[in-house]
Amino acid sequence: MTTAKFERAAALGVTASVFVDHFYYWGDVLDDELFGEPGTRCADAQAAFAASIRATFRNDETVTPLHPFAPCRWR
Repeated sequence: MTTAKFERAAALGVTASVFVDHFYYWGDVLDDELFGEPGTRCADAQAAFAASIRATFRNDETVTPLHPFAPCRWR
């Protein structure tokens, strides 16, 4: 989502569900092969928080390993 879309979502009271593992496992494909620069915003929790959106984090076991309590790898 773009910054403008996050701001609009915030105005509507939307809660974002961010699939961080999607970017962790498939980020290179999203960036380099499918979407280019827009792919870098695939799981942009920071932009959601900057727009004052309440966000949750989720996992999708069908495309990534199921490990909701795994140590944070994204630092």
